[in-house]
Amino acid sequence: MKQFGKKSLSLENVQWLLYIVGTFGYMLLSTTLLAMHLYRYDPGEPNPYGWPILASSALVGVAALLGRAVNPFVSIGVGHISDQTYSQWGRRRPFMAIAILPMLIGFVLVFAPPRPYASPWNAVHLTLMLIVFFVSLSTYMTPYQALFVEIADTTQQRLHLSTLLGISNLLGNAVGLIAAPWLVEHWGFLNMAFIVSGIGLISLVMPLAIREDLKLPNLKPLPFWNSLQTVGQNSTFKPYLASLVLLWIATNVIFICSNYFVVALLHRDIGFSSVVNGAIVGGAIVGLVPVHVLASRWGKKATLRFSLTWLGCNLLAIAIWPLWTRDNLWLCLALFTLFGTAMSAILILPNAILADIIDEDAKQTGTQRGAIYFGTSAMVMTLCSGVSSILTGGILMLGKTPVQPLGVQLIYLVAGLLTLGAAWVLSFYPLEK
Repeated sequence: MKQFGKKSLSLENVQWLLYIVGTFGYMLLSTTLLAMHLYRYDPGEPNPYGWPILASSALVGVAALLGRAVNPFVSIGVGHISDQTYSQWGRRRPFMAIAILPMLIGFVLVFAPPRPYASPWNAVHLTLMLIVFFVSLSTYMTPYQALFVEIADTTQQRLHLSTLLGISNLLGNAVGLIAAPWLVEHWGFLNMAFIVSGIGLISLVMPLAIREDLKLPNLKPLPFWNSLQTVGQNSTFKPYLASLVLLWIATNVIFICSNYFVVALLHRDIGFSSVVNGAIVGGAIVGLVPVHVLASRWGKKATLRFSLTWLGCNLLAIAIWPLWTRDNLWLCLALFTLFGTAMSAILILPNAILADIIDEDAKQTGTQRGAIYFGTSAMVMTLCSGVSSILTGGILMLGKTPVQPLGVQLIYLVAGLLTLGAAWVLSFYPLEK
């Protein structure tokens, strides 16, 4: 909420607090879904729990891609409409409000397949529920993220708010990656889904209390296709987005594969995923302050490039770790902790960089179009998630069990190479600070 007069510090603090809780909510839901849905439908055989395969990993990957197929159009459509909306409730909050309930329903039903045995109907059900979830998620996230530009006015404010969002993002990931496997092991998938969705409901509702500025300046509107065309032609936006495409694919395949890593390579129960994911979260916490300091001194671009390179090298080390010593559990946890330190920049910097891009665009076009930029990013991110599911499902066909773990090992090699590629592409981004 950009104020064109003096803003009290207390109001700003309340606004920021309400805002960052929303990030926790949608990250909790999306991370839990990403980490657990494939294992729900294809836990591999044999597995420690005797769970049946409900649909093959390759078929689940196809369902995940189809489930996101409508999302690109929703993201950019909602983004454009939100940018053009001037109602008594604001430009962003009406879209966020209508998305919450269907998002939670879709999330829960993903983990309630109709058949307790292998059946194509399970894949159809998964596809439909993913459509419901991801369409609702995009309808919420796109205007929500556009609020970032409006409630943080300056570069320094945006770096501070991005750091807070990174912490909230990290907490959402932590609960999803650490608590979800534990809940599944003790109470089952459906009970886990109800618990997580209850926490998500509270978190997603809180940003609706943000007071949007209803007296925005009269900005020049652009027709939808003209607006989308100028976004696609933005020379500053293109290298930023291309870099994140590679990064999103890499990180998604890692989170999808985390349970298989524990079972197939560590020979542990699925609940041990909480320990491995806890090492990642611990590393990310350690890295938050250094990233904030480095970004203030080096600039956001240089800090993000360094972090991507560091992340790629860690993923390659994890890929070859089983060839060194499969039984050295402490080495494994140390590598995942280092992996977490590199993730800190990814939690903090992309939104702050995109806000700079939106400001540059506003200077050139005469209109503030934050939602369509975030919507375009969300569109591409959703497509990357689908590609990640297909890629992961295909690679895991090469082996995802303790007897044959080749597919799991290759996942980390592919992810490391993609991340290093993301660091190289970011070098073409023109805004240094």
